[in-house]
Amino acid sequence: MIRFSTLVAGVFLTAGGALAQEPDPPVDSPPEVFEFGSDYTLPAGRSVEDLVIVGGSAAIRGQVDGDAVVIGGSVELAGTGSVRGDLVIVGGGVAVAAGATVGGDMVVVGGGADTPPGFTPGGELVRIGPPIEGLMPFLTRGLLMGRPIVPDLPWVWGIVAVLLAVFLGFNLVFENPVRSCIEALKRKPLTTFLIGLLVVVLAGPASVLLAVSVVGLAVVPFLWAALVVSAVMGGVAVSRWVGGAALRSTDTDGRGRQALALLVGFALICLPLMVPVLGAVSLASLGVLALGASAVTVVAGFRKEQPAPVPASGPVEAAPATEAPAEASPPSPLPQDPPPSASQAPPLGDLASSPRATFLARTGAFLLDVLLVGLIFGFMDLDEGRWFVALLIAYHVALWTWKGTTVGGVVAKLQVVRTDGLQLAFSDAVVRGLASILSAVALGLGFFWILKEPERESWHDKIAGTCVVSVPKG
Repeated sequence: MIRFSTLVAGVFLTAGGALAQEPDPPVDSPPEVFEFGSDYTLPAGRSVEDLVIVGGSAAIRGQVDGDAVVIGGSVELAGTGSVRGDLVIVGGGVAVAAGATVGGDMVVVGGGADTPPGFTPGGELVRIGPPIEGLMPFLTRGLLMGRPIVPDLPWVWGIVAVLLAVFLGFNLVFENPVRSCIEALKRKPLTTFLIGLLVVVLAGPASVLLAVSVVGLAVVPFLWAALVVSAVMGGVAVSRWVGGAALRSTDTDGRGRQALALLVGFALICLPLMVPVLGAVSLASLGVLALGASAVTVVAGFRKEQPAPVPASGPVEAAPATEAPAEASPPSPLPQDPPPSASQAPPLGDLASSPRATFLARTGAFLLDVLLVGLIFGFMDLDEGRWFVALLIAYHVALWTWKGTTVGGVVAKLQVVRTDGLQLAFSDAVVRGLASILSAVALGLGFFWILKEPERESWHDKIAGTCVVSVPKG
């Protein structure tokens, strides 16, 4: 029999041999490095697995066991540095010192490569495109971060200075249009913003429709040129408006005071444009407001060219005292027309002062119109829903131009008139119809705006300068 002591000794020897055969603990593998918006330096004597830098530069003095990718920055590969895999630089240059090695391919996109004599990577050396090193920091640290102005890029401030010079020139040459834009901003800033938003929404579809037709294709460049000029004109007005509010100046001040207001407003507008995210929101809002101010000024100019109709009857001038009095005419055998009663409809010029239509009345009239257009749409056998929207807008524009109301409006006793009391023209009806799209796509907020406004005006009423009133029967 095996003695107990011998058995215990064997167990311990077996356990000790098993422990001796266990593998050593694994050595930590080199880390992977990823940086966004900042520079990175790999010191000499250190190694990493992979290196990815976005929006920054890299100084490689150690060893990269895998690939190194740098986007929007430059690469400095020191003599002690090496990249065993591929080295890819997008939007930046690379400077390679003597003694540095690249085991794979070296790809440079939009940048230059400064290599020592006799340097060749293990794979291929590929260069793509002209150098765009100055644009990549603007894209990565500017547009991608939502700020149009990157403070540490000098060429961006050069563009800002050129834009300021253009603003000063417009302010000097086009004083009256700029003043009209400022008046529009002061009177109705919300309406001006909504009109600008409508211009932005319709600019793309209008360009596509013009481009589809052969004749309208030549109009597209002029359309966009007009939009650019309008944006600059409105930008001058917005800058003067903001600067005037800060300085508490008025448009009656001299040219020097107006230029000072423009400079102060331009500087105040540039401040939020340097802040990430807030810069993009501010630029979009101010651009829409600038386009709206120019559009309101243009529409007001067109309306001035359409004078109000001269009334048919007016006071008769007294005859000169030197003339002989006319002989009395015999009484007419025809009966005279009775005077108009209070139940008859008032003249068109008085409708603007009539009671505003309620939200329920307008909603009921609209539902009746939708039902009627739906029946017509069904008889026309059209499949796509967009044709229903186009038919609904065409129906309203046609009847507004013809009668100032629709079939639903007749039932609900509603009339659409301009706020100045004049009858709707075709252009007013088209603007109101297209603006109703904006009221609808904003989750219907433009229609529910009637409940908030004391004058019960929707967004498309404000844009078109119209109102909906309740009229007596007949």
